[in-house]
Amino acid sequence: MKNQFVTYPIALALKELRFDEPCILVYSDKKELHTITYSESHVLLPFVLNSKLPDKIIAAPLWQQVIDWFREKHKLNIYIIPNGVFDESKCVFRIDSKDRMLVLDKLNNVYSFVSDWMNDYDEARKAAILMAIEIVKDKNSTKIKKD
Repeated sequence: MKNQFVTYPIALALKELRFDEPCILVYSDKKELHTITYSESHVLLPFVLNSKLPDKIIAAPLWQQVIDWFREKHKLNIYIIPNGVFDESKCVFRIDSKDRMLVLDKLNNVYSFVSDWMNDYDEARKAAILMAIEIVKDKNSTKIKKD
């Protein structure tokens, strides 16, 4: 089941982007997955939020949870598309932006990006999320420069 959770570097990058959704596992300061519960008003909760954790502990979201978060919070739709014709294990990813101020493919001036072929679904999903992280970081840094 460990492969259902994002990697430590991705979880750390998401925390820096203020990802604060309920998670059932955390990464310890040793970068290992652990369960944790915390108490709020004397009620034990089976999930954690980054905002309630010490700095060295990081919430570990599910891959799908992160894809949903990018769609809901940052208007980025992530798709993993298998090659059903020649090599079923090969996949590409596509990211579409609902934010018309965000051009993803600057060469063609469009709001969509399609990757090259990846070896498998997991590689494409990880690459898509890493790219979405960079898109949001760039968008945030541009916003800060304008202010």
